[in-house]
Amino acid sequence: MTIAPAGLLRTVTFGTLDGGPWGAVWCSGSPVILVSAAADQRPGAIAGATVDGSEATSDWQLAGDGVELLVTGEGEAAELGDIDGDAVGFDQLCRVRGRASIAGSELTIDCLGLRGARHELDVPGIDSVRRVTAWWLDPDGGIALVAVRPRKAKGHGRDEISAAVLDAGGATVVADPRLSTTYGADGAPARAGLELWLDGEEEGQQYPRRAAGESVSAGTRVAEAGIELWAELFRWHSRGRDGAGVYLLARPA
Repeated sequence: MTIAPAGLLRTVTFGTLDGGPWGAVWCSGSPVILVSAAADQRPGAIAGATVDGSEATSDWQLAGDGVELLVTGEGEAAELGDIDGDAVGFDQLCRVRGRASIAGSELTIDCLGLRGARHELDVPGIDSVRRVTAWWLDPDGGIALVAVRPRKAKGHGRDEISAAVLDAGGATVVADPRLSTTYGADGAPARAGLELWLDGEEEGQQYPRRAAGESVSAGTRVAEAGIELWAELFRWHSRGRDGAGVYLLARPA
């Protein structure tokens, strides 16, 4: 079994750390939308939703039972290439606006977030996919990472990782991204660290961008269409700034 069939994986993550709504969208085959009213409430899951849009130059429309969201790109997108240099996807900061009806609560959503697409996650025998995102408000910026682990891989040494840094200077694809994760007793991501080495630094001046984060949510586990999906709202720290983000972990159910 593979997590993503041949084709496209689209994700959207959004939210704040001030007690407002947050959520995530996982679209690989049958889309799943997760929305929570606050960090201390488990997100409600809407399966069988629709995701209209896949490009960085257009708005995306997300719809499901009680949910209508519009995703608008903000700033430059980081074009991600494979080993031959061909673009296989992108990461981009975005704004998510709309409404959601979750567990009897009517939510108005207007949050910063991050969206991305991957066109070639059809590797046979995938064991897991980790989608890690973070965004800052002052100044606007963010980090996006995807780690794909082949089936039967022993540890993270064989993970296929791509990442991007998005800030006022533009969008930069990370030359050497590294992810470490600590899990709770229930298997949910609890803490994570990012070490992102960029190309283009002057000789002797190379240093990584680092970020550390921890879960601040009740989190959720959803099993739909053969996929087990964990979603955790994270508080991130990097260069003296705090930011929000979402850690998504997907495995075959």
